[in-house]
Amino acid sequence: MADVVIYDVSYELAENHTDKIHVPNPHFACSSCGHCCRQLQRHALYRELDRGDGICRHFSESSNLCTIYESRPDLCRIDQMYEALFAAHMTRSDYHAATHAACLALQSDASASLPFPEP
Repeated sequence: MADVVIYDVSYELAENHTDKIHVPNPHFACSSCGHCCRQLQRHALYRELDRGDGICRHFSESSNLCTIYESRPDLCRIDQMYEALFAAHMTRSDYHAATHAACLALQSDASASLPFPEP
């Protein structure tokens, strides 16, 4: 049942931003809000991408999009991150739910705690 709720919420969010969605993912629909790209200081895993102010060095503030989207690192790819770091610790469904929860937390409150541990 939780998978259906996450799926529905994700697509409801995506439908409001259909012009900005890059790649359809049935478990996580990115609205391209840019909040994850503007808050890299929140997790040590993304330190190498931080340009020094918490914003990704590949993020365009003028377009609100990634300048290297097609060749972005696996750190920025949900399914690749699951396989590389989380598959041994949680189900894919739980990972997608946690990713979605983190996305909503970043969108609503920059100081909210995120559901992922430090590496």
